[in-house]
Amino acid sequence: MEKEQDSIPGYVIDNALGRVYTVHPNNREAFHMRLLLHHVRGPISFEDLKTVIVRDADGDILEIKPCSTYTEACQVLGPLEDDSHWYQAMEEATVSQSPAQLRNLFTNGCHMWLKQTYRTVGK
Repeated sequence: MEKEQDSIPGYVIDNALGRVYTVHPNNREAFHMRLLLHHVRGPISFEDLKTVIVRDADGDILEIKPCSTYTEACQVLGPLEDDSHWYQAMEEATVSQSPAQLRNLFTNGCHMWLKQTYRTVGK
């Protein structure tokens, strides 16, 4: 889906996301920004990533909600509803991280899951 820009020879426009580095989940804002980069289609700014468009089942816009943080935007958008982001983080880390770093990531993930479970069940 790339096309050459008419006004600038050799400049190519592409809809693909470029290189996105692995971010440790302890760095919450950067981790959630990275999740949004993979879930939000066509953002034009970092502020645009924090603006969540809530749609119904038919795709009609119900609400446009500006969020103050990337974490809040992730909570509204819903990519944190399941554990797929943990699986994805572990798969990406296996390529470039040492065994000690993988254990650290796993234990931090377990710790965060326990905290979230306690918050949810404890209410």
